[in-house]
Amino acid sequence: MITKFEQFNEEINVPVKVGDTILRGKFKNVKVKVKKIGKDQRGQPTINGLKMLTFRMLSKAEKEKEKKSVDEFNKWEESNEKINNEGEEFNHYWYWKSKLGDRNRKKCKVIARGGRMNTIVVEFEDGHKVSTSRHAVRKITPKTQHLVE
Repeated sequence: MITKFEQFNEEINVPVKVGDTILRGKFKNVKVKVKKIGKDQRGQPTINGLKMLTFRMLSKAEKEKEKKSVDEFNKWEESNEKINNEGEEFNHYWYWKSKLGDRNRKKCKVIARGGRMNTIVVEFEDGHKVSTSRHAVRKITPKTQHLVE
């Protein structure tokens, strides 16, 4: 029988620093940025005030993938073609009825085109701007002139 208990000094070393991104939640799929590391009333470690022992670190592959997606977005943003058509007339019309149905067959003009994303920015005659697919507008031609309001 053991009559003398020794106190154990255990140290939990987790390679997490303030500013790191970790995965939390039931399925460890919610990215959370570490803002504060502390202890709760029982002495258990916490991250941002929540218990720490239910998280997953991002792997190197996931970190690289996240960085790559940010870099790709920045490249896409830089490659967007800006169109300078300040004096240009409204030579397109809104075609989609399901999206912005109240603007169906209203005149508009394309003010910016995306790269590979098939995206455009459209400005209506009243100054309203919308980012949408290129399929949402049609060019006004002599055959379609009677459709436009």
